[in-house]
Parts: sequence; C-alpha cells; structure tokens
Amino acid sequence: MLVYQNENIGKSYAFRSRYHRSGYTIPPHIHEYTELLWVLDGIMTMNLDGRKLLVPAGSAALVFPNQVHEYTQETPCSCWCAVFSNDFLDAFYRLYPEKIPENPVVNFEKYRDLQEMLADSVPDDTVGRVGVLHLLFSEMLRQTALVERPQANDALYPAAINYISARFREDFTL
Repeated sequence: MLVYQNENIGKSYAFRSRYHRSGYTIPPHIHEYTELLWVLDGIMTMNLDGRKLLVPAGSAALVFPNQVHEYTQETPCSCWCAVFSNDFLDAFYRLYPEKIPENPVVNFEKYRDLQEMLADSVPDDTVGRVGVLHLLFSEMLRQTALVERPQANDALYPAAINYISARFREDFTL
C-alpha cells in the first residue's frame, strides 16, 4: 500500500529531522515536500520511483517532491533524515521546475559539518537552513545531471488525497 503523507502541507518553512539507527525502515510513501536522507555509517538500501539504490556512509539521497520512496532493512546503517517544505529551496525549484536528479545519491562527505549544523540549528533559523540547503543542492548539481521528471499523473494522486483529507467528514461523490 502506498501512503501519501500530508502532515506538512500548507506550512511554510516546516522542517523536521531525526536520527535513525540500524533497523530503520519506512514503507513506500509519497509527499509534496523534499527529503534528505544522510547516511552516517553503513549503507542504506532504498527504493526510489521503482529503482533500488544503495546510499553509502558520507552520502545522501535527495528525494524530490512526489517521488515514491521507501527505506528497507537490507543493509544496516545509521542515518539522519530531514523532511522540509520546498520554500527552503524556492530559488532551486524556480530554476529547475519538473526536474529530478539523474542520480539522487550524492557524496556529501566533505559537508559533514553542514549536516550537524542542520541537525542542531534552532527551530527558527530559516536563513541558515536556506543557505545550507542551497549549498548542498549546488553540490548535487556538480555531481549529477538533472533530467525531466517522467510524465505521469503526479499531481492527480496528491490532489485527490488532499481533497479527501480536507473533506472526509462531508458527503461527496466521485
């Protein structure tokens, strides 16, 4: 079953993060915000839009809005995961609409201190987070090409879920 997460919808500059130890799994899901999974040790096995990816320590997986993804227990690892509204990357998404990275696994080994800065920042440090995230996405552009997002009904599924979520107590028809 595919889960559509909508807990951050409508919240500008929402940012959530947490550390996960070995045994971290998340079933297939999709959401309209951006996700950054940074592997601290070991190797994370994930599926992203039907592709199996291995994310080694020092690297991160960048999950763009409305990409189906899951994390499995196939390989042990420790990681830090941040999920945040796309407002943090407004300039990036304006420059590259409808694009996704050809290879979403990026080596961020030399930016380890930035991961710690994001993880430890105070909740209202929006300017700092915007700067760090743009620097990381700039590094992603150095390491991989952006490609056109495969055309599917990406907007239909989240739109239907949002509509139902907002009106599930009301009577409505197909």
